[in-house]
Amino acid sequence: MPRTYDNSRRAARAAETRRRIVDAAIEVFRERGYAGARMAEIAERASVSVDTVNVNGPKSALLQAAVEVASFGQEGEHLVFEFDLGADILRQLDADALARLLAEFLVDLNERVGVLWTVLTAEAIVDEELAARHEAMLASIIRSTHALVRLCEERGWTSGDLTHDQRVATLLTIGSIDSYRRVRHGLGFDADSCREWLRIGIVTALRT
Repeated sequence: MPRTYDNSRRAARAAETRRRIVDAAIEVFRERGYAGARMAEIAERASVSVDTVNVNGPKSALLQAAVEVASFGQEGEHLVFEFDLGADILRQLDADALARLLAEFLVDLNERVGVLWTVLTAEAIVDEELAARHEAMLASIIRSTHALVRLCEERGWTSGDLTHDQRVATLLTIGSIDSYRRVRHGLGFDADSCREWLRIGIVTALRT
């Protein structure tokens, strides 16, 4: 009788290997940048062969995966409401509570992902494949922000003269990694000061 191969076990091993490779890529891209990252070093840190890393590549795809996993713990394009953060957002009772939650999240996100996103943004200028990946990720962020503002509107948490799109644009601007870097490193804000600056900015975007 032929032996039945356990496809689910094989898939689990492949997923575990993939995660080790992406976790290693996060470290290498943070330390070396894009040009300095080598598949051989990723392979060594993941304890796999270079061929295995190449199968999971190319390098541009690994950088995208590194940003996604460092941001939300999983790969792929998703709306914010598909993550644990989305459930936390839905539990908030008013705009002030939402602003505190989002400010906390954004500080944590920027501290974790800022370097990786900067690497991706810089390389997207000169690499067409990375530019396409970068644009797709930005589009996902924009869709999530539209969904967030719609939720606030439906719950009666918005007021003032700003239109829906103006609120989205304001939140995208203050929540961007570029803005965070200017405030955190350019102005010398500590994490707590950044958190309060973000909280005020989010409330202002919703109530202006």
